[in-house]
Amino acid sequence: MPLVKKGDTGPEVREIQRMLSESGLRVTVDGKFGDRTEAAIKLFQKRNGLISDGVVGPKTKAALQRETKKRASSDLSSGSPSSAGKGGTFYVVKKNETLSEISRKVGVPTTLLSKINGIQNPNFVREGQKLKIPEGSMPDKTPNAAGSKGAADVQPPTSEINNLRSLEVGRIYTPEQLKGMLEALAPVAGSLSISRGSPVPGSRSDDSKKLKQGLRVALTFDDGPFSVTTPVILDTLKQNGSSATFFIVGSMAVQHPDLVRRIISEGHILGNHSYSHSALRGLSPKDLYNEVRRANAIIQNLTGSSPKFFRPPYGDFGKNVIDVAASHDLTAVAWSNVAFNDYPPPEDPEEFIRGLTASLTDGYTIMLHDGLWSTVNLLPKLMKSLKNAGVKIVPLSEVLDATS
Repeated sequence: MPLVKKGDTGPEVREIQRMLSESGLRVTVDGKFGDRTEAAIKLFQKRNGLISDGVVGPKTKAALQRETKKRASSDLSSGSPSSAGKGGTFYVVKKNETLSEISRKVGVPTTLLSKINGIQNPNFVREGQKLKIPEGSMPDKTPNAAGSKGAADVQPPTSEINNLRSLEVGRIYTPEQLKGMLEALAPVAGSLSISRGSPVPGSRSDDSKKLKQGLRVALTFDDGPFSVTTPVILDTLKQNGSSATFFIVGSMAVQHPDLVRRIISEGHILGNHSYSHSALRGLSPKDLYNEVRRANAIIQNLTGSSPKFFRPPYGDFGKNVIDVAASHDLTAVAWSNVAFNDYPPPEDPEEFIRGLTASLTDGYTIMLHDGLWSTVNLLPKLMKSLKNAGVKIVPLSEVLDATS
């Protein structure tokens, strides 16, 4: 087969993008081989022990086909929960449900759910997808029902459960705060995930629900910069007089240094989103350290200052990831719109915006993805909705001050 590379267009590119998407990598299936497709190919090649050059040849395409076939064999049609044969049952994913929410319902760590269902990116499960649940894991509806066996039986002390409940997505924690919590939870660190939940009574989020106007939210964008979409996002922000935080990928920043400088020159904040957008928790200590260090160094070299914020790809807030971020004086930042993710692109953008706006509380952090035309088109409408609701878009640092 002929090589397929950056700049190519057509059905062959579209097919490659489809296989990448089905392999859990974030690409737009549009038949245009651009920056995002090239970055996804490089990551796929690296994960599969291939030469990471971003060019699709026979070996890369064969690996993509194997991965797609493997996933298709375990990707069952939707329906009612049913037996999975020997060794477990199925759980059907509901609309806007996240893997962390399912983990709490069925009593199985997200890491184990990801492993047995072949999920490379725990952020992206789709409505109607059937997940295999290990035998004995589905809890009864009674409060005292037995949970799952094995790793899920490990529970932290009651005091540490209370600490975990107070760990809210969208709230920003210092490295010391996160490190202290995670060290106390070391026995279950492998199954820990930061997820959206009910606010603790009396907390800032609980009080903020009473507010109707004057709410403060921060806009953040992950994965860029991209040569086509980032300039449009910056133009939209400028037209609305708003600032945002861009969590950029080091390897992308090297390709688009002028965009990195433009982000800073127009008053926005840069955050570290790793060097290659890999799933960090599974890396060796050396590779994990280099993912954070290299991205920091690139931002420092391009702008003259080091970033203060860090968001791991895929929301992978493992203890080892938090420790490395803290060693670089980086504050780890999650996001609030877990149930209102812009990827996969929402079928009804207006419904998405209404739902997201209705979920806002003071200090809410909105995460959107750079590199998606659907997000670019969504942004002006979202900002208009926020303005009409009396919501203020503020810098991420102000949200930090409000929630620290």
